[in-house]
Amino acid sequence: MYQPKRRFIPAIMAGVLGFGVAVAAAAQPATQPSQQDLQSQVQQLQSQVAQLRADQLQRQADEVAATEQVLRDADQHSQMLDSTSGMTGGWDSANYRFFLASEDGNFLFHPGIISQFRYIGSWKSTHENWEDGFEVRRLKVYADGNIVNKDLTYKVQLQNTDQGGAMSLEYAWGQLVFAHDVLGGDWGVRAGQYKNPVYHEEEATGDNVLLMVDRSMVDNLVGGNALGGPYVQGVNLMYTGNANPLHTQLLFVDGDNSGNTDFINVTSTGAQDKFGAAFRADYKFFGDWADNSDATGKNSGKKDFLAIGGGVDFSQSDTPVTEANFGTNTLRWDVGGTYLMTQANGENARSTKLIVYAAFVGDYRAFRGDFSGPSNECDIGQLVQVGYFLCPSWELTARYSGAEMDPRFKTMTQSTFHEIGVGIIRYLGDNGSAGNHAKIVFDANYLPNGSPAITGLGYQAQDSDRAEVVFRLMFQVWI
Repeated sequence: MYQPKRRFIPAIMAGVLGFGVAVAAAAQPATQPSQQDLQSQVQQLQSQVAQLRADQLQRQADEVAATEQVLRDADQHSQMLDSTSGMTGGWDSANYRFFLASEDGNFLFHPGIISQFRYIGSWKSTHENWEDGFEVRRLKVYADGNIVNKDLTYKVQLQNTDQGGAMSLEYAWGQLVFAHDVLGGDWGVRAGQYKNPVYHEEEATGDNVLLMVDRSMVDNLVGGNALGGPYVQGVNLMYTGNANPLHTQLLFVDGDNSGNTDFINVTSTGAQDKFGAAFRADYKFFGDWADNSDATGKNSGKKDFLAIGGGVDFSQSDTPVTEANFGTNTLRWDVGGTYLMTQANGENARSTKLIVYAAFVGDYRAFRGDFSGPSNECDIGQLVQVGYFLCPSWELTARYSGAEMDPRFKTMTQSTFHEIGVGIIRYLGDNGSAGNHAKIVFDANYLPNGSPAITGLGYQAQDSDRAEVVFRLMFQVWI
């Protein structure tokens, strides 16, 4: 039995091996793949990988685009107006203002506010009397801009009174530049209520760009703010232009102090409306005209500037019918100029270093008809102001003004008044960047002969010629 068993095992092994060979032979392809077939398969795999990569990149790009669109939509709807409406608006950081405008600039609406809050301390030697306290000297709201195109501009402004805070109309005018580059300049006309531009050096300069805390004594006694104030109603023919060195203005108005009046000449209630005419011419020797509208020199000052000019105003009035039958012919004048010197302020930039302006003003009044006093009155005044920048944030200031009133009409023992003042301005913001939009102004004023009654300067009227010293500190915000 042993021998058959030994023969059976090899037979089994041979059968298994034969079956494996047969299976292996059946698993082999009939023919081996060529090198070209293998290369084609590799290329197909590479193409599939590239397509997968491209699809992934496209999906990422689509996701980024969708995110950006969502952010743009959110930004547009967070603005005052949707940019698709053809209008834009918001905060203009370069000019410190809010605005609403068309994309082409032909329509502009700019609302604003001027606020001046101040402390005053006044000492007069008559009775060694000290008065001090706080007041809102000015609070003004306004809107300006252009309509239809940039040649048609407008301004409306309301102001508070010195006491109580009631608002009244200050400006309401429209202006049209109807011709460009004619006889070397631009021609325009302004109609409405505005300040008489004859008195440029101080009165026509805006409240927001004054060099000291307030205007000078001579402006109130003889200059633009005398004889009832600077506001007139009428039309003004202007010859202007940035490149034009000569600017002129010819006015036909209701007369001195005709602001907020109607067309009626004289009424039984005492309201008066008059007629008048005025002319002013200014000539620029060098610089930019923009520097002729800022008494501090802070808002511009990119080039040295020098201009001189003068104006004359005639006004005729009659008294109300309930008073004596007389009238007044008034002739007023102003001659002055502005010089501004700049300095280097970084690479290719300049700023104001020094600004000086001076003026000589006067008025002559001839009384007509049944007037019991002298037949005429003549007052004159002079003014010099200087601003010197220690750095863009700090400006030193100084002023002298003097008024020589007609002694036949004096109400005090003195008819000559002097004002001597020094001060300093701190412009807020980074390195004074806010300019006149946010500033703190301090000045100290010495009045050797005291002061007659003047509204708004903080000076106390006295019944003698004793000295007065006044300290003023003001905080201004303007947008």
